[in-house]
Amino acid sequence: MTVNEFLEGLKGLTGGKIIKEDGMGNITDAAKRPFSRLYADYDKHYIKVDFLDASEILLEVNMAPPHRLLLRPENAVSKLLDKVNLSAEVKIGDAGFDAKYIVQNVSEEDAKKILNEKFRKTLDTLTPFLSFEMTNNEYKFIKHVDIKSDYKPQDALKDLQNLILLAEITKGRV
Repeated sequence: MTVNEFLEGLKGLTGGKIIKEDGMGNITDAAKRPFSRLYADYDKHYIKVDFLDASEILLEVNMAPPHRLLLRPENAVSKLLDKVNLSAEVKIGDAGFDAKYIVQNVSEEDAKKILNEKFRKTLDTLTPFLSFEMTNNEYKFIKHVDIKSDYKPQDALKDLQNLILLAEITKGRV
């Protein structure tokens, strides 16, 4: 399946429009997003879906989060920095979670409030992933996928629904 076929399949599940953004926005954005992008009003949220390359999907929910936050899986370098106490990450006090993820760009107090048990259980449904980010304006989620074999538009819809749930949890609506 090609990226455009994938987006067409997802459009059938979410509605919206697929837009090729060549020449739109700033030059760096066009360079980072070589594929068309799906825009939709889905489940009372404005969403965007596109591919950073043919194997990395970017899902976005356009809603202002209560705080900024960056969450990524731990890697060999971050584990080494942890061991020598040079890590800039925030720990929430859950040994399993703290061992699996790097939390940054948020205070420890806000991280503990945001990354509650309900959030962590929902996040588990999205694994494995490359990053989850709460920016000033949106929730962003990047995942490595194989659209030629095992990742289908229905899988992206489930991931999108869970991303929306994460947004609702951080807003205290769920």
